[in-house]
Amino acid sequence: MLNNKIVKTNNSLPRSKRPFIPNTWNGIGTIDSELKLRKTSEGDGSKSVLNFILKVKQPYKVRNKETNLQENKVKVLTFPITVWDTVAEELHAKFKKNDSVKINGYIRTFFIKTRNNKNVLSFEIICNKFASMAKSTNPEKANQFVAIKKENDRARIK
Repeated sequence: MLNNKIVKTNNSLPRSKRPFIPNTWNGIGTIDSELKLRKTSEGDGSKSVLNFILKVKQPYKVRNKETNLQENKVKVLTFPITVWDTVAEELHAKFKKNDSVKINGYIRTFFIKTRNNKNVLSFEIICNKFASMAKSTNPEKANQFVAIKKENDRARIK
């Protein structure tokens, strides 16, 4: 959606002429794994990268066949999250497993080769912003995003 209007893309147009539709992902959930902070090799300039799994609850409704009433159910989804550079270090310092967090980012897709030599499409969420969902005693700091400014394809904190 762009300006509250549905935009249909015409794939016959060259990429430069197609309308820009941003790839954004927002989720609120619980950190479901240990936070794994590591450094890339020296050849890359040694960037910090943090990986973890975010558990998100998704409510849905089901109609009971016997009573014909709708029942509320919750399904738990897990998302692989990747955070880069100084933002990764800050998130690693502030959070641990089972903490509630709000993530803003984008979806990155890639192919993985299986043991049977087949390519399988996979994805991860690249985190651009994060915020604690824990109750804060300071109302000015409650649910405040840590914003990121991108310069030359590197994430930096504003």
